[in-house]
Amino acid sequence: MAVAEGKVFLGQLDGSFVALDAKTGQPAWKTQVARWQDGYTITAAPLYHNGVLYSGISGGDRSARGFVFALDAKTGQEKWRFWTVPAPGEFGSDTWPKPDDPDPKRANAWKVGRRRGLADARDRP
Repeated sequence: MAVAEGKVFLGQLDGSFVALDAKTGQPAWKTQVARWQDGYTITAAPLYHNGVLYSGISGGDRSARGFVFALDAKTGQEKWRFWTVPAPGEFGSDTWPKPDDPDPKRANAWKVGRRRGLADARDRP
């Protein structure tokens, strides 16, 4: 959870991300980042910096393809998404297990933090 701009921000197990008014607890916005039906959840605390929320997605243990994303803190609108594993046919995809391989590792980035003033996403070991 992160607290800024009079809001409490948190990811949820259903793959959504919410902003609650810090005084009333009423929802300010909700954004569906990914679907739990596809194996995604949001379990890590987000990073807030200069009006932007940064977080990673969980679900690599369920073969969900990993990504890091940024949301506008005022609106919840997704600003960008960076995939940590190339899609089939993209450069480097032949170096990763296929989603239907036994026990595929999909490099979900569940920890996002700050180091030396820059946003830094680290893949799960």
